[in-house]
Order: sequence, then structure tokens, then C-alpha cells
Amino acid sequence: MQYYSAIPLWENKRRLRVLNKFRLLVVTYYENSNYSWMAEGRIESAEAQQARTEINLILHDAYKIIIYSGVPTVVQYTPPPIVGGYSQNLEVIQNMFILHQFQMGKAAVIDIIDRAIGIYQSDQSLCFRRTINPLWWIGKFFAWLVSLPFKLLGTIGFDQKKAEESLLGKIIKALLYLISGLASLLTILDLLGVLDRLKKLLK
Repeated sequence: MQYYSAIPLWENKRRLRVLNKFRLLVVTYYENSNYSWMAEGRIESAEAQQARTEINLILHDAYKIIIYSGVPTVVQYTPPPIVGGYSQNLEVIQNMFILHQFQMGKAAVIDIIDRAIGIYQSDQSLCFRRTINPLWWIGKFFAWLVSLPFKLLGTIGFDQKKAEESLLGKIIKALLYLISGLASLLTILDLLGVLDRLKKLLK
């Protein structure tokens, strides 16, 4: 999955549909369930149980969409002094069904989802412009082409991300971009008939 600022318009709209559905399910779940200290977990009605099932089906996709919007999903939780304990980082979305244990509720989840929705909505104008820009697609093609050797390394068991971020990996990527760019430039010049004239001049 790619960062929100590197996707075409239809992917932006798909992510917004997932987030809006996710938000609706979260609201449905919390409005039809409640917490009691006497119960082991939240007390869920049949509607809440159905919403929980549907949430779990799209949670992985929704979580990644939020992550790639740049919205943080981790908060620092410090237990009340009367309870004691140490501060810890709490992943809100992944732990949404047990937030009552940390004195948190629906608002903590909804705030994160709403922020992600806002980011994707505010990016739609730029998203439309890059989607209709042929140069952006050429850049995407080059990025895909350059990533192929690293994808191959990942397929055979190597750490693809580590390989790409290493010094040697960065040098190889730069060389591949240079070669791809030169090859594309030569192809364009050839199609325009400029390459033949350049060859004659060089001779």
C-alpha cells in the first residue's frame, strides 16, 4: 500500500469508502454495547456482535489505510495513580474492543478515523490533478521498474525494505533511474526523428 499522496483518484475514493464504512460500524458497535465492571468484557447486543464481525473483516484494510494517511494510531497511556503501573504505548485501533480497560471509549477511535477521512478528502483536488498528469504516471512506471530487482530479492527470502534502504541499494536505484530515464529520452528522440539527425551530426 502506498502513502495517501502517491495514489490515483480511484484509490483515494476506495479508501474513503472503507473508512466511512469502518466509522459507521464502530459507531454501531459502541452504541449497542456497554461496559460493566462486573462483566469480563463489553456487554454486546446482537447488533453489536454483528458489527464486531464486520469490523474484524475490514479491520486490516482500514488500519493500513489510516496508517498510510499519516495519522498516528498509538497513544501513550498512563494508569491513574490509585491503580499504579507504568506508562505504555497503546495501539488504539487494534485494541478498540478492550479500550475500556484503559479508561477510553468510542471517541478515541472515532477521532483517529475522522482525521484520516479528512486527510483523504483534502487531498482529492491534488489527487485528481496527478491522476490526469501523464508525467506522474511515467514516474510511477519508473518507480515500479526500479523496484523490480528488490521485489525479486524479497520473493527469494531477503529483506526487501532493508535492501532498498542500504547504501548499495540506493546507489543501484539511482543508476536504474538514470538508465531508465536515458532510455526513455532516446526513445522519444527517435520517435520524433531527432535521433537520426543527431547521429548524422556526430558523424
